[in-house]
Amino acid sequence: MTETWLWVPHDRDGGTIDAASSFSSQAEAEAWLGDHWRSLAESGAASVTLMRDETVIYDMSLAEE
Repeated sequence: MTETWLWVPHDRDGGTIDAASSFSSQAEAEAWLGDHWRSLAESGAASVTLMRDETVIYDMSLAEE
């Protein structure tokens, strides 16, 4: 069975915005986020959650520090 990796963006209140495209590997998902995190933040995402199928892998803030 193939795993599906997905970034789930959240607004400042923790609500889900709109799910990004799915990916076939964690490396592919993380590379995509590296290229697109600014546009996600500009569209209102404050954080993202990386999911592997139904499992939360980790959460990450999109705030620049």
